[in-house]
Amino acid sequence: MKTKHKNILSAAFFSAALLGAMSITMTLPFAGVAYAKGGNDGGNGGNSGGNGGGSAHSDRGNSGGSKKSAGAGKAGVSESDVTAAGKHATAKPKKSKTKADLPGASASDLGALNAAHASPQALANASPNSRVGRIAAYRDAVLGRADLLSDYDLARAALDAATPPSRDSATIGGDIAQLDTDIGVKAAELSGLQAELAAAPADADTTALAGEIAAVEGEIDALSAERATVQAELDAAKAYDTLTLREAELRQAIADQPATELGLLEAAANKPVTDAVVAAVNNLLGLDPAALIIPDAPQPPATGDAPVQ
Repeated sequence: MKTKHKNILSAAFFSAALLGAMSITMTLPFAGVAYAKGGNDGGNGGNSGGNGGGSAHSDRGNSGGSKKSAGAGKAGVSESDVTAAGKHATAKPKKSKTKADLPGASASDLGALNAAHASPQALANASPNSRVGRIAAYRDAVLGRADLLSDYDLARAALDAATPPSRDSATIGGDIAQLDTDIGVKAAELSGLQAELAAAPADADTTALAGEIAAVEGEIDALSAERATVQAELDAAKAYDTLTLREAELRQAIADQPATELGLLEAAANKPVTDAVVAAVNNLLGLDPAALIIPDAPQPPATGDAPVQ
């Protein structure tokens, strides 16, 4: 009986030893996975204190290689795929450019001038004193350059085609004033002679008086004709003065155009208006760069008298 119990105990001991060896063998391949998952060493060690320590030492012996390969392998991807994905994930996204950024000014630089993003309808219907309305005034001034230059070309052509007066308007006007005085004197003289003729007796000889009346009337007619000629000269001189003034006004407007536009834009802005800001606003408003080129102010005509105010 004792021999039988011995045999049973020996078999049980052998079986336990065999199971322990198999447990160690099966645990080793998964040690890296358990370590890579992090924080599970204590739980796995609950099965066998010796097995847990062995797994940890085995994993460290692989210099951390099993950490990377196990994590990636369990997810079904290779280590190179993980590395590439990491590089892709850390790449900085490209900043999209706005219309305001294109010419070199940021939205921060524009400040209140970001209102230039308004639609054409909003610009057309905006209150003149509103931010959008002031930007619209600037846009209209820029768009008005073409009309300004066209008006100047027409005014200059008309001035060049006109004949400059030989005398200025003031001198001609003085002559007319003197003629009006002379005509007035003769008219008074004529009235006196006519009154004298009317008061003469019916049988009186009025031949001489009638001759005087005719002579004065002739003088008045001559003075009136002269006045008409001088008036025509004055009208032509004034017309030339008008052309000269118009050309001068438009020429000055062209010279002032850059300052006018800048003043309008500054009235709408709340930050310094730099060249970059101007370019950005023009871009937002869709202004044609070709229309933004304004020539130098033209030179005044070389001939002709200065206009008389």
